[in-house]
Amino acid sequence: MAQTGKGSGSAAGAAGGTTLSDMKDICYYHGWHDKSTAGVAALVRFINRTVQILSSLAPWPEYHKRDGSVTLATDDEDYTLSQTNIIQVGNVIRSGRMTPLDDFKGGIEEWLLKKTTSPASGWPYSYALRKFLSSGSLAMEMLVYPKPSSSQNGEYLYYCYRTLPAKLVNDSDYTDWPDHRVWLLEEALDIRLNSAKRDVSGVALEGADFMTKVMRAMSQSRTSYMPVRLGEPLSKKDLSLRETWPQFTE
Repeated sequence: MAQTGKGSGSAAGAAGGTTLSDMKDICYYHGWHDKSTAGVAALVRFINRTVQILSSLAPWPEYHKRDGSVTLATDDEDYTLSQTNIIQVGNVIRSGRMTPLDDFKGGIEEWLLKKTTSPASGWPYSYALRKFLSSGSLAMEMLVYPKPSSSQNGEYLYYCYRTLPAKLVNDSDYTDWPDHRVWLLEEALDIRLNSAKRDVSGVALEGADFMTKVMRAMSQSRTSYMPVRLGEPLSKKDLSLRETWPQFTE
């Protein structure tokens, strides 16, 4: 008898995408005519900007990562995250704690005040985040409180995070925008190319028609095909019979 409830597969890996060279060809087809050195450089900026705008229009799964971790060290309260181009960090968790760490609502100012006025050591239970540029890429620092002691040395904090698209530089570079959704990328390039001043302000993709296509593409890209709950069920325990069954009228 065949087994049920089991499956097999291979480890998840990075999906291939469209190359920068391919996207240049798409733009040439849709009306980019300047193939001079300066024109090609401007085209590369245009392509990178378009993918960046697209990535912000919906929670695409390609930019949501689950492998973030920080290795704690004795008396070390500031940690630069190893990933670059992070624009958002989710809950920060650690083993032995049932709830996520608290984030300082006042940001780094509140963290600095707390660590200065109430110095302590032990397992961190609060944190703040600081963004900065490193070699042209967006980097992020996690500031924890209290600072770890020797008992926490080598322990971990874990987090999920969301990234910006990878910057394309060379013709052979692959975008992390997936092949199965390249139709939407081509539409975006076409719309921006044929907008006033080639959509310098970056708003041409926020129109209702294009956002309808974004929502259609997003419905095909959900990480889970479990039904989406439209709203929390309403409790009827405090309702009268007439309120529960509207057909009962005077």
